[in-house]
Amino acid sequence: MLVTNNVKMTWPHSVISQFEAVDPNTMVETEWYSPYKMLLTHVFKSEDGFGVAPQYSLYESLESIDFTTIYIVQRN
Repeated sequence: MLVTNNVKMTWPHSVISQFEAVDPNTMVETEWYSPYKMLLTHVFKSEDGFGVAPQYSLYESLESIDFTTIYIVQRN
């Protein structure tokens, strides 16, 4: 349960189960992508005009194959 400004938010089972499915000790960051997208699409609903889009950015270094993922939340 999340409490902000004295407002209690209870997350639906679909969101909670996505986070519970990920091993909290995982070193594989991609395992977190689905839970966070599920959470953001729950909070920012498409029927309210929002869109959630993951954006991937490759690092410039030739020594790394790592990349960054950010989520863009936009309202039409």
